[in-house]
Amino acid sequence: MKSPLFLSFLIIINFFPFVLTSQNFGVDTKKTLIIAHRGASGTAPENTLSAVKKAMDAGADIIEIDVHLTKDRQLVVMHDETVDRTTNGTGKIKDLTLKEIKALDAGEWFSKEFGGEIAPTLEEVMKLIAGKHKLLIEIKPTWTGDFETEKQVLGYVNAFNAASWCIIQSFDNKVLENVRALDKSIEIHKLAILNIPVLPLHYDNALRWGSFLKYKQWSSLSVYHKGLNKNKIRRIKDREQKAFAWTVNDFKDMDEMIAMGVDGIITDFPERLKIRLRLK
Repeated sequence: MKSPLFLSFLIIINFFPFVLTSQNFGVDTKKTLIIAHRGASGTAPENTLSAVKKAMDAGADIIEIDVHLTKDRQLVVMHDETVDRTTNGTGKIKDLTLKEIKALDAGEWFSKEFGGEIAPTLEEVMKLIAGKHKLLIEIKPTWTGDFETEKQVLGYVNAFNAASWCIIQSFDNKVLENVRALDKSIEIHKLAILNIPVLPLHYDNALRWGSFLKYKQWSSLSVYHKGLNKNKIRRIKDREQKAFAWTVNDFKDMDEMIAMGVDGIITDFPERLKIRLRLK
């Protein structure tokens, strides 16, 4: 999400005032869900059990994580395609076995306090949460090309009898279509970044035709917060979808999203958002 193209979009949108000022629109803030981004990733290394525990302690309604398939086809909880940024190792996840990834330190990059932290599997995260919070699982595209990630994620959801507390999301439309083909009932969220001003285009994991508002088939649209405004949120909610905003860390941005009536806010700092909601 930090590609030159994406950064160019961020520059462009600064010249288009489509994010309204923070104004109270009569929103019931009690209904604003707190969604911990990669766990409480502002206070613990992202996508680790420590981050999940901190999100639970902070009272997050939903905990979001990312999953990738390893070389030996195991589901590991990490965001990037490589282990380089969030461990002391190097290489693509698809080229490493789970055992090799488990041998890496996934915490010291964040701070010495978390030295020795190990990247968890989806199974380990689900055992920890155990239905006490909802789990939002972002599925990265399967490198095997045979629905393997989608199949395995749904296999764990079934094994834990977790359909009531698990949600699937992705930027990738094919992943979402695969999940729906495999499971007709699980809640699915579509991730998007923003509409391109003036042009009939939007950006998710690629540049695509039309507005992201065209995705009417999913339970929720989860959009980069700079790509939302009051009108877009209203249009999403009028058709009985939920509108989520990501990744919202500053108090000003939190206030703006709350005022405009989003259903949920994805944040690295769930404890900070909880305090903000109490002040409303």
